[in-house]
Amino acid sequence: GGGLETRGLRYDVVGQDAAVAPAPHAETIGIRDPGSDRVVHHRHHVVLAEVLANSGRIAESIPWFERAIAAQPEDATLRIAFGRALQRAGNDYDAELQLTRAAELDPTSPAGPFYLGLFYETREPPKLDDAREWYQRAIDTDPESVIAGQARERLAALDPAAVPTGTP
Repeated sequence: GGGLETRGLRYDVVGQDAAVAPAPHAETIGIRDPGSDRVVHHRHHVVLAEVLANSGRIAESIPWFERAIAAQPEDATLRIAFGRALQRAGNDYDAELQLTRAAELDPTSPAGPFYLGLFYETREPPKLDDAREWYQRAIDTDPESVIAGQARERLAALDPAAVPTGTP
């Protein structure tokens, strides 16, 4: 199998060749526990998808994200992770769909709007008016949250003269 390194630890993906499409059953895939020969099997495709995406193996992560979404279609956090991986892979159309769906699935969380704003800010070409709108939505959703603070920082970077404080 193919190996990857994340957070200073080396993992070996076992159970299939990394260049081959994912096996039909998650239990045929595992991650070798660093420092041992023990293979930890995962039933949730998202674990492997995120490890691959976060280690730069984005193209390999996409089929695993797709399987995870099929199993958990209402998981907004999963859709955010998938959307961000799709954007890194250059698939802006599908990234936008996943991030928009995440914002719709959990309207009480500022995470969906924040990452949609980040998407619009960093896509090529940027859509800065859309980015500002989504950052403001993140702030309005939960003004005291850490994510609202991050949205304020992004807005300040885009428009230093007008830093929003939240909608009363």
